[in-house]
Amino acid sequence: MRLLKRCSCGPTQNAYESLYNVIWSKCPKNKFCSMRKLQFAAVVGIGKFNFGSSSTLSLCECLGLKPGHHGLRLAATRQKLRISNSQQAHKAKETSRRQKRKAARLQREQELQDLEGGSSYAAELF
Repeated sequence: MRLLKRCSCGPTQNAYESLYNVIWSKCPKNKFCSMRKLQFAAVVGIGKFNFGSSSTLSLCECLGLKPGHHGLRLAATRQKLRISNSQQAHKAKETSRRQKRKAARLQREQELQDLEGGSSYAAELF
């Protein structure tokens, strides 16, 4: 039950789940794809997870492709945005705002659960 409470705030529970989210965003589970495309999605996803948008440029260079001016500029812009978002997420004001939103959402969920007559899923409920 404690694990479910920790997961209810929205973010993933651990780094592996976050990595899987990046990979599956490149190659959705609900659509069929070849093994080759899945492997490519895994390589791109791991690179993006570890190194950000610059990994795409490195991958292009490994494949013998020369990234253009616009590609370099886009990668730099995305990298700056990623760093900015990361710094913003750690600010105290943002943290308190997230906590207030979470508390309001949990209160709404509790009110809905009370209206429905209790939990419909719990251990040993059946």
